[in-house]
Amino acid sequence: MVHRQDFVRPLCKGLISLKQILFADPDCLEKKWYHDDIRVYKNICFLTQCCNEHNGIIWKIRFDTPKSSRSRKLLKSGSLVCLTNKTFTILQYATVEDNNDRDLRNGIYEIRFIDDIPNMFELLHQHDVILIDSQVFFPSYFHTLLSIKCMHNMIINEEHSLPFGTQLSNKRNSLNQEEPDYFKSPSFLKDGFDISCLNQGHDVKKIDISNDANWPDAKTLNMDDSQHRALITSMKSKLAFIQGPPGTGKTVIGLK
Repeated sequence: MVHRQDFVRPLCKGLISLKQILFADPDCLEKKWYHDDIRVYKNICFLTQCCNEHNGIIWKIRFDTPKSSRSRKLLKSGSLVCLTNKTFTILQYATVEDNNDRDLRNGIYEIRFIDDIPNMFELLHQHDVILIDSQVFFPSYFHTLLSIKCMHNMIINEEHSLPFGTQLSNKRNSLNQEEPDYFKSPSFLKDGFDISCLNQGHDVKKIDISNDANWPDAKTLNMDDSQHRALITSMKSKLAFIQGPPGTGKTVIGLK
């Protein structure tokens, strides 16, 4: 997830900003417009396509407007680019391929679309296609993103093929809150759960941890409120995710 967020955040921020300003002022690209995360090139012209045995179908494109030396510097091989129109009804992603010096001098670049394009005909006949260049080097992320995509499909189609597959949910910010197996143990139901390792020096040793009211308070357990909540949540759930910066007690409480 960290890799994916690092990868898409600059491009997403730039696209959102560009969309907002284009809707407010459709002629903004005719003026001087700058964004930290992206560069925008206007009037994209598709020239030819060819097939490369290693990289598949490659498209040669050219900008109708002259490019500065800065634009040539930014459109590096492997960069992720997005092609769209000014109304954002089409959105396609591609990578910049290796370009020879002769093509670059003539303002010609080679790109390869990441996915098959069902509406390629529509894209070719758009008169206002723009190319948005991000500063992210795509190849270094490709295998990570491909692995995430494969894992996503495995979770959907074969939940039990992954560790904790039954706990992972396809819904954002959602987990199936299953009770741990020891809740079904006869000894747990009869005697409760031994928390003496957390409660040294106090009389309470075994409690029914399924009921929050039975838990000693945070002060009794020498914890702060967030540690106390994290402990109870993890003890009552088959799978729990606990996060916090260094020094907040995750490891110490976990070892107890």
